[in-house]
Amino acid sequence: MDVERQQLLSSFPNPPAGVPSRQRPTTSPIACPSDFGYIQVCMDPDYKQVVPQADHAAASSEFSLVLDNPKKLFSPLDTITGYINGWSPSCPSQHVHIILEGRAKSYITIDNDLSHKDRTPLLYQITHLLSSSQVVPRFSIPIPEHVPVELKKLNALVPRQNISEYYWTHEWPALDPYEYEAGHPLPPSVILPRRSNLGFLFNAVGRGYIEYKLTAIRSRVGDGGKMTPDANFQVPIWLTTLRLPSSKLDSLLQETNSISHNLSIQTLKLLSDKRLSFGELFRDAFSSSTPGFYFTPTITIPKLSIPGANLLVSISVTILPPPLARLYNFPVPSVSISSFHCRIRSYTGIRTKGLLLTPSHAYTFKHCELRCEKQLPTAAFHPKEGGYEGQKCVVTIALPRTILPSFKTFNFWRSYKVEVDVAFSCAGKEVVMYAKSDLNVVARPADGRRDGEVEGDLKTYKTEPEEEITSLEMATTVVEMTSLGLGVTEVWEGLSAFPG
Repeated sequence: MDVERQQLLSSFPNPPAGVPSRQRPTTSPIACPSDFGYIQVCMDPDYKQVVPQADHAAASSEFSLVLDNPKKLFSPLDTITGYINGWSPSCPSQHVHIILEGRAKSYITIDNDLSHKDRTPLLYQITHLLSSSQVVPRFSIPIPEHVPVELKKLNALVPRQNISEYYWTHEWPALDPYEYEAGHPLPPSVILPRRSNLGFLFNAVGRGYIEYKLTAIRSRVGDGGKMTPDANFQVPIWLTTLRLPSSKLDSLLQETNSISHNLSIQTLKLLSDKRLSFGELFRDAFSSSTPGFYFTPTITIPKLSIPGANLLVSISVTILPPPLARLYNFPVPSVSISSFHCRIRSYTGIRTKGLLLTPSHAYTFKHCELRCEKQLPTAAFHPKEGGYEGQKCVVTIALPRTILPSFKTFNFWRSYKVEVDVAFSCAGKEVVMYAKSDLNVVARPADGRRDGEVEGDLKTYKTEPEEEITSLEMATTVVEMTSLGLGVTEVWEGLSAFPG
């Protein structure tokens, strides 16, 4: 599935070992929406879409599903809209079903030898398009907010060549911070490239992805009212996390975390600006009678931000009283910031459950998403009325627009930390303060034109062919189970009788 104009995700280097070979996919031209009507156009005559061929429903060049906005980055509670080519809704013998599917697949390899993988369903929502008098058959599919329950029934739809009991992983043990039950918020579309976790005795490598797609199945009513699929089409759907209302987001963006450390410097230069001799420098380092100055810097970091926003890091300084039996017999000195370093680190959790005789694995992979260094030659705190009250230095850090929102689900989680190192200079001496703070990243509000579009690696992602074929065969199977007298709801409820 590689539809350039509908912004599909980048492919993984190789499909997992042990997947049964399949018939080579057929090809069909791209169907793209026009800016001024529902006219099927081909943007690039030399570009072809690769659609896996299932056993019963063939990919057809005259049947396609077209999104109104192929570049849109959807969010839970949004509605996906578009239209269908190659179907006459006024024909009672033709039917179309659209399945909105989500899955998460994780891989862990130990010492380049033992590989473990798990796939877990996140969403399976079936919509039956009814006959109507529309000239252009349109669809409207709402995206739920949470992972639904009863997805164990999907085992009944897994093709026979797969071991249905082990194709999906439905039950996960409780392990913080992973989710282990349905009902949690839908995670975003994710590409997790290879990350290494070097241990003392082993090397763990993890990767994976979370993907969503729409599968359209056209079928004809045969003998006995049974549906016989005769064409299919798949397109990816890219999700971010739930978009917060602007009023709530503005309130959360004001929340900060402040870190304070007590620092001190000792030097004879507090008494005089003259250059120190070698003996005075030696006494500075070892004499307890050398005058000292004590102060507390405070670094304030936001608790929450959004992709592409400016992260404002605030620095302030207060004077500490001298220790017992010591006095400040010198004027309060100025304190300047000689250097500022900031790192945004991501922490990604990946786990696999394992089977009866194999253990589960869970590892955390660190990655530096952003590193910046700033020289602030004019940033200084000058004493006023014996203190530094009312003075602060604000440093602006621009987050990447493509940074992934924080989330957690069955086999993945993502969080962030802000690490700040600030060097303070006073009376010729330098001391450094280190600060760390958790950062929660949430989806951008869909207020601007670009805020709701797919960006970064999601633009070039291709799903694994084997997963795509199985997904298509599952969709075909559930349609084959339906008939004129037995709708999708009844079929879904009846799947509970299958082993799962």
